[in-house]
Amino acid sequence: MKPFISVVTSLLLLALCSTNAIAQGALTDGSTYTGTIAFAGDSDTWTFTATNGDSVVLRAGTLASTNNFGPWLRVYGPDGTLLGSYDPGSPAVAEVTLRATNSGTFTVLVADGSYFNDNYGGTGTYQLSYVKAPGTLVISPGEAGGPLNSG
Repeated sequence: MKPFISVVTSLLLLALCSTNAIAQGALTDGSTYTGTIAFAGDSDTWTFTATNGDSVVLRAGTLASTNNFGPWLRVYGPDGTLLGSYDPGSPAVAEVTLRATNSGTFTVLVADGSYFNDNYGGTGTYQLSYVKAPGTLVISPGEAGGPLNSG
């Protein structure tokens, strides 16, 4: 019963934060994703799973901007608790780091910070990156990375 309550709580919090949240999908460790905030008040949701003690870093940066668009990044725990929020202003990079204190599915919400803070109604595209440790790192196509060799 508790997981159902957690999902309901998370969905209610997301509904309160944005009336237009659009689910984008699950994040893979080490991958980057592109999203679009298409209209004033729009937002995207992403999910990832973590285990108690995992360290997580999420970053969202502006790729293209209209009307002062700047990504506002928020992370909610499996129980719907807000674990981190960062709105750097526009256009800039938002970053949330956290250590999971419980296990389950976490929700990431990306929206335009200028809309909620200054009512500008910015739109644009952003790039979201996600890294979890410990974990198996995946390198996104077109990105640099791989094993480090000694010497």
